[in-house]
Amino acid sequence: MKKIMSLLILTSITLFAGSDFVEPIFNLNSIVNDPLEARILSTTKKENIIIQEVEFTGEIYQGKPVRIYGIVGFPEGANKLPCIFWSQSGMSPANTGMPELFAKRGYVCMCITLPHSI
Repeated sequence: MKKIMSLLILTSITLFAGSDFVEPIFNLNSIVNDPLEARILSTTKKENIIIQEVEFTGEIYQGKPVRIYGIVGFPEGANKLPCIFWSQSGMSPANTGMPELFAKRGYVCMCITLPHSI
């Protein structure tokens, strides 16, 4: 089994090593240089959890910024905590479910609504 896995890996490397992909998965230049223009839309406190509705620029599409809506949850007084990024399946809109769940366990969690044209 190890020989088969090694052969598959080597074959994949050989096939794709010289390929020029048209579009990279991540546009690192945009990630580093494009402004986020992040805004906190609202802040609420529930028990010892802070919930914030946020918005930021995800990318520039056809010359216009695409705004991403999200919900961030974290324990009150949080400082240098691990973070979880939660993207809803099925293009569902962001909600407080996962941010609250993880914030109660000592994490920061951000749930976003992915941009789509539905």
